[in-house]
Order: sequence, then structure tokens, then C-alpha cells
Amino acid sequence: MSSTPIAGGLEAVFRAAAGSLTPARARRSYRQAAVLPDTWARRLVLSLAAAVLIAGPLYLSPYGTAIATAIGFGVIGAVATNLIIGVADQPTIGNSAFMAIGAFTVAQAVLYWHWPMFFAVVLGGAAAGFVGLLVGIPALRVRGLYLVVATLALHFITIYAFTEYQARRVGSAGFLMPRFSIGGLTSDHTWYYVVLGTAVLAIFVSRNLVRLRFGRAWFALARDEIAASVLGVNVRRQKIVVFGFTSFMIGIEGALFGYYIGVVSVDPFTFDLAVSYVAMIVIGGQGRTAGSVLGAIFVVGLPYAVTSLAGHLPASTAQSLERDLFNLQGVIYGAAIVLFLVLEPRGLIYLWDRMKASANLWPLSRKLERSADV
Repeated sequence: MSSTPIAGGLEAVFRAAAGSLTPARARRSYRQAAVLPDTWARRLVLSLAAAVLIAGPLYLSPYGTAIATAIGFGVIGAVATNLIIGVADQPTIGNSAFMAIGAFTVAQAVLYWHWPMFFAVVLGGAAAGFVGLLVGIPALRVRGLYLVVATLALHFITIYAFTEYQARRVGSAGFLMPRFSIGGLTSDHTWYYVVLGTAVLAIFVSRNLVRLRFGRAWFALARDEIAASVLGVNVRRQKIVVFGFTSFMIGIEGALFGYYIGVVSVDPFTFDLAVSYVAMIVIGGQGRTAGSVLGAIFVVGLPYAVTSLAGHLPASTAQSLERDLFNLQGVIYGAAIVLFLVLEPRGLIYLWDRMKASANLWPLSRKLERSADV
């Protein structure tokens, strides 16, 4: 009986000591584990990054602004692809088809129904999300390679349907979209901020979504569907939800992309485009939103980096690189995917994590030199 007060006192001491070593804002629930930074250092880094991105058009050339906008489009698609493949482990290759659905829907809504841009873009995402819900139904029966084949069939069916629709409506020229600008900004700067805001919103939603019950259910699907169902996850519903939600995001991207390039046609929505998004999450790191961002920067920025490199090479070599840029890009993509699968299957984000861990432990990780006095 006398040991109970002593044990209680020791427990109180240990709790007090732990409290003194624990940050004041320790996260005790999923609600507190928000994407917003909870330390002054993280707030400072986020503020500096936001300032650099917002001021981008002030120090970037028109060419640089176009590259940054293209990377923003890549981030939106990569984040959505990461949710369905990297988090929920539902392999798909229908990104290009969903982008085409969003683009052609926004063209129909703006040019023929005279909808405002915002509502037309949302309608494009909703149309792609609805088709994604329909695609999620076969996912209830098939998985793995068979699901990839099913989404591949969706790609070819969608592109064929829109090719016929385009030929009967406007011909090979495509649908000419009106120019869009906000206030006194130029068209390039307007689209930079629109795409930047959409990409930031996609990242914010993705980071927080995986912390909710939807994200935890999708992680459970990726581990074991039978175990997930035993734990109370409605496997059928969650599969349909993840297909519908990610298709909605990709449809939004496709609608903005069609508006941005000014001409909606089937030409940009190729099978190679769908493969490039898979390359983004493999190179960046599956299951991590930050990895999707790094993968999008790497994959989208690669052709521009090769073009910039060609400018510093001899004329004959530069002409050869520019002539074979498309084929060279495919070779580099393939080599990068193979190298990452062999050397670092978890992608660029885990290389970054290892660098941060080494920097944090550097004073303690140095080899101790034996003193001459000993």
C-alpha cells in the first residue's frame, strides 16, 4: 500500500520531465497534425518560399514564367496521381484521358453554353470525376495489371471519341479558347498565378486528406484489402471515392490546361503524357506529396534543362540534341526510372530526408579521434 504514493510521485516526476522536454505545441490528435507549420523555423521557410513564388513574374523572363507554369501543371497532376497510385495503390494510366475530358468539357461550356471560366473549369473537373467513378466500378473486380489494362482501354476510347467529336465540330484546328487575364496582369502572369494557386491548393488538400479517415482508409487498401475490410474499411466505396476524387483533380488540371494553351484538341493528350505522370511519382517518391512536387520539377524541367545545356555545346552537337530532344527525353526518363528503382526505390524525397537527417545528426556522427594522452 505504501508503494502506491511513491509510484504516483515518480510518475508525476516523469510526466513533468517529459513535459519539459516536449514542445509546447505537441500534436496530440489528427486535427492538430495540420499541414501548417508549428515552429518558427518552418514558418520562416514557408514565408520565404511563398514570397519567392509570388514574386516569380518580377524576376522571371517570359520563357521562365512559361516553364514555371508548366511545372505547376505537372505538380497538380502528380499530386493526384500520387493519391491513387502511391497512397491507395490502385495502378492507373488514364491521366491523359481525364485531362482530355476536362479540356473538352470546358471548351463546350465556354464556347457553346457561354459559361464563365470558373464554373466551366469546375464542370470539367466534375465530368472527369464522374467518369472516374465509372472507372472505379471495374476496380472492384480487377486489380494490378488488369486494372492498368482497363484504364489503358479508357484512354484509347476517350481519345477516339474526342477525335470524332472534334472532327465533326471544328475539324483539325481544334476549339479556339478566349484569352483570359486578371486586372492589369498580362496573360502569362495571370496564368502563372492561377496555376500556382491551384497547385498550392492541390498540395494542401493532399497533405491534409491523407490525415483524415479517407487517407488512412486508402493507406489500408494499399497494405491489404482483406485486412482493411476486417478493420471496418468499406473497400468498395473507398475505391470508387479515390478514383472519383483524383479524376476530379486531373479534370481540373485538364480544363485549365486547355484554356491556357488557347486551343483544345486531342493532340496534347497522348499516351506519353500519362506515362510522364507515373514517372513523376516514381522518381519523386510514391506516397509522399513532397515527392510528387520534386518529381514534377524533375520530369517537366528536364527538357528545358537539356535545351539550355545544348546552348553551351558546339553547334553540331546542339543541333543534334535539339533534333532528337523528344527521343532523348524518353531515354532519360527510362534511365532515371530504372536507376531510382535499383538504387533508391523510394525516390528523391527519401534522398532529401537522408540529407536532412545527416545534417541534424552531424555533430554526433563525427568519428571520435583518440587523444594522444590516452
